[in-house]
Amino acid sequence: MGAAAPDGSLRTMVDFRVHAQSQPRWADSLWREPVGACANQADAARPAATGRCIANYVMVRNDEPAPIVCRVAVGLTLAPGKQADSTFDAIHTVMPGHHEAALVVMSTRGQLPAEYAAECYPAGPSIEATVQTVSRCLSKFDVTSSRSINYYYPPESMSFREEGESIVQFFVDGESGKVVRSSLFESSGSSRLDKAAIKMAGDLRGKGMCADFPYRVVINWSLRDQELRNLRTFPVAR
Repeated sequence: MGAAAPDGSLRTMVDFRVHAQSQPRWADSLWREPVGACANQADAARPAATGRCIANYVMVRNDEPAPIVCRVAVGLTLAPGKQADSTFDAIHTVMPGHHEAALVVMSTRGQLPAEYAAECYPAGPSIEATVQTVSRCLSKFDVTSSRSINYYYPPESMSFREEGESIVQFFVDGESGKVVRSSLFESSGSSRLDKAAIKMAGDLRGKGMCADFPYRVVINWSLRDQELRNLRTFPVAR
């Protein structure tokens, strides 16, 4: 079986199966798409994998009104019609009504999929609760700072023309919105700027944010632009 992707990409469907009688109900399919480079475990031991490569997708569609958890696998072979030389697997949670890639494996043009499989189960209460929490914490929220970034810019860093981007991870109190703890996630390359970033993150106030949920703020230290637009905050999906 073969079909082109409806979005106009070069992805081609190799096989499609509907499990309408199972509980839960789902559909799985195998797709292949040419890509420009090989860059995963399937190619590490193959020096010949330097040309165009193939991305092999195991797609899963959730036909249930609740999340499902799927164990998916794909086997690759260098000899058509033979058993798989290498097999890759993963466990993936699919939300209701979603149709998405549960596993992506890179291969050379000479490697063909020998088999693929997906087995799905209803997500347990703990997984459903986690999904609901993450969805709520990823929804609309607001972060404010009472001072501009210029207030926190270390004078020594200005003198030495130090610039960069610091990323700080932080947690807030759900009621007051105050930051209760923070730590440096990614350095700007300057210890002075990083220290100032942690100080600035500690002074932030959040609205509509979840307690015990990680958020990260990106502070762009730029001597040319010291307005609040240098501040970007986003939640961390877990």
